[in-house]
Amino acid sequence: MAKLWSFGCSHTAGYELGNDKDYIAWFNRYGNKRKEEWYTHINKCTTPDLAWAGRLADKLNLEHISKARNGNGIDRCMLAVTEESNNIDWDNDVVVLGCPPPGRWMGLTNDDMNVILGDIPDDIMYGMVEGEKKVSYWMEYLPKIDTQEMFHVGVVTLIKTKYPKIKLIKLYDNSYMYEDASIYENDIGLWDIALRDNISHPKYPGGHFIEEVHEKLAIELIKTGVGQ
Repeated sequence: MAKLWSFGCSHTAGYELGNDKDYIAWFNRYGNKRKEEWYTHINKCTTPDLAWAGRLADKLNLEHISKARNGNGIDRCMLAVTEESNNIDWDNDVVVLGCPPPGRWMGLTNDDMNVILGDIPDDIMYGMVEGEKKVSYWMEYLPKIDTQEMFHVGVVTLIKTKYPKIKLIKLYDNSYMYEDASIYENDIGLWDIALRDNISHPKYPGGHFIEEVHEKLAIELIKTGVGQ
């Protein structure tokens, strides 16, 4: 049986999915202000087959093999594809990569998890002097967002060059410097669908899109010919 291999971050891995009976009650009680407590409440549930890639595999009648991981950056995605490249039947399998945002990279001391710019605590990011923030080493020496976007686009382009049969999937409503948008299979991502269809509460408390949005993205990808 042919397979659908999926690579990407938490939006491809299916983080939070499978908790649709709980999340509205949680929102009504807490809004989105208690993300970490919500993650504990759902035992950090990840359900790949309910994410867009899993739904796509089901519609194409393919076995789904998910190699997506929460927090992945584009560099770790390329590493994962490279590690699995000899196991993939490039003539018969479908390979999709849900592109994560920039601002993520593999650190020198942690091979298991990407550094995520938005998750760096303020006291580390800025430093604290007598209760006032000061510019710290992080702020002085981190690459500018322009540089991070160039890095991101460069790795995306490298992936497509090295693995031309991979299908790059746009998940976010963004465009990056020097990016060739034609490299993606789709024009509409998860957030675009939520806005287009006016979906009420389109995200779980942790910020990941609900099953309805993933299902609709899978349908959009079928329309574009992914897997054909």
